[in-house]
Amino acid sequence: MHHLTKQQFELRLKEFFERHDPAKEELAHVIASKFHLHQEQVFEHLTEIYDKHVEHEPHGFREKFMAIIYP
Repeated sequence: MHHLTKQQFELRLKEFFERHDPAKEELAHVIASKFHLHQEQVFEHLTEIYDKHVEHEPHGFREKFMAIIYP
């Protein structure tokens, strides 16, 4: 997996939170600043958290999530 620039990473996080948890969109800047060198782990962690909050086909959420993050 390739790494995004810090700005791209923040943008992807904002897009994610806009879709899944708009109240936490402001966290995108903090997360991108502190964890830009750990992007894959951040996305895996967010997937684990938000995967539990939606009904979907098995593995569907992760595939859709990764398509959002890395279009």
